[in-house]
Amino acid sequence: MKRLVNIKNSIRGKLIFSFVSLIVSSLLLMGIITYAIVVNQIKKDYTSSIHKELVHVNNGMEKQLELIQENTLMLSQDSLLQELDSRITSYVDKEDPSGKIEMTPLQNDPYEAEVFIALKKFTESHPEIQSISLGVEENGGYLRYPESARSNGYDPRTRDWYKLGLEKSDKPYLNTDVYFGSDGTKCIQSLSAIKDENGDILGVISLDIHLDVLTKMIESIKIGKEGYVIIVDKNGTIIANPRDESLVSKNISEFNIGKLEDLSNIDAPFEAKMSDGKE
Repeated sequence: MKRLVNIKNSIRGKLIFSFVSLIVSSLLLMGIITYAIVVNQIKKDYTSSIHKELVHVNNGMEKQLELIQENTLMLSQDSLLQELDSRITSYVDKEDPSGKIEMTPLQNDPYEAEVFIALKKFTESHPEIQSISLGVEENGGYLRYPESARSNGYDPRTRDWYKLGLEKSDKPYLNTDVYFGSDGTKCIQSLSAIKDENGDILGVISLDIHLDVLTKMIESIKIGKEGYVIIVDKNGTIIANPRDESLVSKNISEFNIGKLEDLSNIDAPFEAKMSDGKE
C-alpha cells in the first residue's frame, strides 16, 4: 500500500513538473516571439522615420538647387544681359609678363561696369552663390564677380563650363562636377546660355555654388547616435560630407558598399556597412 502511494505521488509529481515545465516553456517561447515582434516593429518604425526625414532633407535640397537654377535663368534673361556684346572686355589677345592680367571692370566700358555692379548686388544678396561669371560669344569677353586676374590669352569659349552651357542651351543646367574656385573653395555650377530675343547665343552665365553652404544645411542632422547625412549627385559623386570634407568629389562606389553602388535602384530604406565599419 505504501509503495502504491509512493508510485502515485511520483507519477503526480512528474505530471505536475511536466505541466509546469510546459507552461514555463510556453511562456518563455511567447516572450521570445513577442520580443522579436516588438524589436522588429521598432526597427521598422525607426527605419521608416529615418527614411521620411531623409526624403524631407532631399526635397529641401532639391528645391534649393532648383531655385538657384531658376535664378540662373532669370539672370540670363535680364534685359541688361540681352545687350551682351564686345563691350565686355576680352582677354584673348591680352598678355602680361607676370602671366596674369588684372580685371578692372569698373574702369572699363560703362556697360561692363553696369553689368558688374548688377552681378555684385545679386551675389551679395544670395549667400549660397560664391561667384558669377559670364562669357561673351562675340569676342570671347569675360566678366566675373568678384573679379579675379585672368591668365594670358584667356578665352572663356574654350572652357568646359562655357561649352557645357552651350550644349545644354535649352534650359539651365546644374553641373555637379566639383571644382576649386579662384579662392580655393569647392563649388558646383548652375549654367545657362544667354540668348537674344531671336534665340541667338550671346554667351553663357555661370553661378558658382559654394559647397560649404550645402554642408551647413545638413551638418546638424543626426541619424541615431552616430549616423549623419551626406549629399551625392545622380552619378554617385559626393558633393557634401559634414564629417570628412576630403571625400567631397569622390564617388560613393569607391567605398565598396554594395547597396550604394547603383543609386538608381535605391527605392526603400536599407542598412549598409559604411567605410568605417559602422552600420
